Amino acid sequence: MSSTVHHWDFFGPEAAKTAEHFKKHMTEFTHKQECVPVAEGFFSAHANHTCYWIEIADPQIAAETKKKMRPQRSLPRTDHEEIISELVSSSS
Repeated sequence: MSSTVHHWDFFGPEAAKTAEHFKKHMTEFTHKQECVPVAEGFFSAHANHTCYWIEIADPQIAAETKKKMRPQRSLPRTDHEEIISELVSSSS
């Protein structure tokens, strides 16, 4: 089964700082769920944008994350890689 990658987008001059702060909330959430993320990180499609993403292997925890933390996008890992590639290349 493919893991799920959730994305949260933040905009404005403080986008990176806000994304870093949100990551702290996700760390607390995954700890309570007894979940170790497969991977997590940040990317930026353009100035004033930062996206925080987290990859979760367990389908039940991925569903709970989607329900409680309300990401803008929840995608299978393969789609996540394509989207990041497209967003980053379009901003160049």
